[in-house]
Amino acid sequence: MKRTMMRDPRTLLVGVTLGALLALAPPAGVRPAAATPTASAPAASAPTAVVPTGTQIQQDTPSPVLDEASQVTEARLEDAWSLLRNKARSFLLLLPVLAVALVVVIVFGALAWGIGRWWPTLSVPGVSQNPFLTSMVRRVFQFMLVIVGLIIALELLDATALVGAVVGTAGLAGLALGFAFKDIVENYLAGILLSVRQPFAKNDLVDIAGHMGKVVRLTGRETILMTPDGNHVQIPNATVFREPMLNYTRNPRRRVRIEVGIAASEEPSAALDVGCRVFRAMDGVLSDPPPDGLISGYGNGTTELRFFGWVDQREAEFGRVQSEAFRLIKRALDEAGIATPSPEYRVALSGERPAETPGAPPAASPRPAPQDVEAEEQRDVSVDRALDEQIEEERRESDQEDLLQ
Repeated sequence: MKRTMMRDPRTLLVGVTLGALLALAPPAGVRPAAATPTASAPAASAPTAVVPTGTQIQQDTPSPVLDEASQVTEARLEDAWSLLRNKARSFLLLLPVLAVALVVVIVFGALAWGIGRWWPTLSVPGVSQNPFLTSMVRRVFQFMLVIVGLIIALELLDATALVGAVVGTAGLAGLALGFAFKDIVENYLAGILLSVRQPFAKNDLVDIAGHMGKVVRLTGRETILMTPDGNHVQIPNATVFREPMLNYTRNPRRRVRIEVGIAASEEPSAALDVGCRVFRAMDGVLSDPPPDGLISGYGNGTTELRFFGWVDQREAEFGRVQSEAFRLIKRALDEAGIATPSPEYRVALSGERPAETPGAPPAASPRPAPQDVEAEEQRDVSVDRALDEQIEEERRESDQEDLLQ
């Protein structure tokens, strides 16, 4: 910017001084070593030059680019400050609505908590008998109440669009987690179905996928059995739900089967009478249905017999009754003179004929009368509670969940 110097000696002197300093100034970016003199500095400190009258002095002016950048920065700062002021004003105006929405969420959360405390005292047919199902229904109601409270609060805040976004994101996340944890989810769902169907109860003797044992507990992921040897077997619930299951306890009556072989020369009917008489006199064998026997087949010089009797597992131990039946039938057959088969081999040498037995077969020796089974002292066949006691002790010491009743 150019301006005409006034014809004043003092003004003229200042102009000359500034012109000299600008001419001697270092390049841009270099800090001068000495301080810049001011207008109030003594006139003698600056060199004196005579400037003709009417001479114009041109001073450095700011760059147009810098002016434009400064204006843009100031405009952006002004816009940001206006935006902050508007947001703050909107937040202050939203505070009452936000308070109401927060109160709604708290009220629904307290209602869900109250239902959780009150639900165990509620008697619902088909639900109250199952503790796991009761807990699951209670949690579903609590979750639904909390979701309703959040939706109402978002409606008050005019943010219902956020619900759709959250639900969509949750759906995609659930799908991804479902594929990632397929086995865990499958076992958990199978546990829910097993808890609802109740195919077995505590202490039931079951056979699942080749594993036999008594049921200790049903958890959300696995079914725990205790084998007759006292070992724990953990079977995934998906396997329990999918594989065939054999429950020996659901029907308290269980049939004992004894297989016996007698010599082919013996009369099968006499042996059948002996075996059935033993079963009828045994402790732990039910009279209704009555014991029975039949011929199951013929072998290599033997006649195969089978004897059947029913046991009430609530009053007698199946294994003990079976063992005692073997012992008593064997003794009764021996006392009746009924021979059991023994391995016999006839060897014929090459070029020789086996010797023929001359005459008729010798007469059978008289058989002693069988001893009365009732008069004989029988072994204990009562129910074995040793494994049940170990299971109860394990339940008391463990804090794992149990989905069975």
